Amino acid sequence: MKNNTRENQIENYLKLQAERFGGLCLKFKSAYAGAPDRIVILDGKVAFVELKRPKGGKLSSLQKYWARKLAEQGCLYALLKNKQEVDHFILAMRLGVQQK
Repeated sequence: MKNNTRENQIENYLKLQAERFGGLCLKFKSAYAGAPDRIVILDGKVAFVELKRPKGGKLSSLQKYWARKLAEQGCLYALLKNKQEVDHFILAMRLGVQQK
C-alpha cells in the first residue's frame, strides 16, 4: 500500500491533537535556516518539533545541527513523520516522559 501522506497533513494533525488536549502548536518562524517547524506547548512543557513526510522525509544537515543544539540546551525536540508518532509524542508530553 502506497503512503501519499504529505508533511502538511502531519503538521495539521499535530496542531489538532495538541489543541485537543488544551495545548498550543505554534508555527515557528525563525531567521535561522533549519530551525524546527513548530513549537508545542502542553501541560507546562515546551517542545520543538520538526515534521517530515513519512516516505523519504530526511533531516538536512542544518536541521540536524538545530536538533543537536536544542538537545544540548536541554530542550525537548521531536522529529515526527506520521500520525502514530504524533500520538505517541502528545501522550509523552501529557505524561511528562522525555522522548529519545
